[in-house]
Amino acid sequence: MTPYELLLDALFDPDRVVGADAARLLGGLGRREAAPALVRYVTECRYHAKVAAFEALARIGDASVCPAIRPRVDDPHVYDDWYWYGAKTVRAAAATALLALGDDSGAAYLTELADKHDDALYAWMAPAVLALGDTTPATAAIKARLSVQSLTGANERSVRLSDPGRLTRVVEALGLIGGDEAARAIAGWLGFRSRYVRAQAAVSLLAASSSQENIEAVAALRDRDGTDFVRIRATQALIGAGAADDASPLLDGAVHGTDAVDRGAALEALGLLGRADGIETALAALDDGSPYVRLCAIEALDRLDAGGDAVARRMEDPSPRVRLQAAAYLAARDGEVNR
Repeated sequence: MTPYELLLDALFDPDRVVGADAARLLGGLGRREAAPALVRYVTECRYHAKVAAFEALARIGDASVCPAIRPRVDDPHVYDDWYWYGAKTVRAAAATALLALGDDSGAAYLTELADKHDDALYAWMAPAVLALGDTTPATAAIKARLSVQSLTGANERSVRLSDPGRLTRVVEALGLIGGDEAARAIAGWLGFRSRYVRAQAAVSLLAASSSQENIEAVAALRDRDGTDFVRIRATQALIGAGAADDASPLLDGAVHGTDAVDRGAALEALGLLGRADGIETALAALDDGSPYVRLCAIEALDRLDAGGDAVARRMEDPSPRVRLQAAAYLAARDGEVNR
């Protein structure tokens, strides 16, 4: 079985996380021949993790799949989890994928969510919708509903501004909107109780406005926050904005981070920033005791176009998720590695 075939096969793994990983990675590869398998996956899978497959189909960009996606807007075919907006989020993801492909047949459902001020749109799906190009008039109209005021003006039934998961998505969306109004809202969450919200606030704040005041606020977070995760993300934000160049917090965090999430975040940052000085650190992380860290190391090496045989050897990794990440690395290079 080739690395690419392994990814296709993994879509239907009994472990729903493995299936979602395979969908995400296939989307990253962008091969149109993956579309039929992804369509089958979104049709048969009964879990809301299949949101990843709608995103993959949007990235691949084959509009011929639209007739097969349309039924999922009305019938998501998932076991609903009301607290995490399972069914609504799958429906919204299908509608968003259709918009990305130039088909506005799901726009009515997104408009319905907007009219209800529903968190399925105003939190979970907001970044994906805002990232759309204005492919149709309906797309532009729905994006216009996602303003700073609408995202932050939660009604009495909404928990989006208190629940860390939802709030992280809101802060990400505000960074995509950008501008001073969004930046002022984001800055208010730099001291939020959740490290994930504070970290996203650091990244989104400088994406919205890299003013000197905002740079100083993120630098203070980098220097004083009590968690590795936030210091790592703040460092990433500052380097990405051209306000710093010292990657030592990332290099150190990839090795000595308090937990696997911290080490993985540092490796991700090194890859996203294109830091060639992180290659040796990422190579060493291929032997980390955490499968998540090994996965992040491969992803970083993929972005840095490094790793070669060291990554190929991870096709024998005990973790199926690590094996999939290695398979995607190899599939992107048609099975060949740079030695």
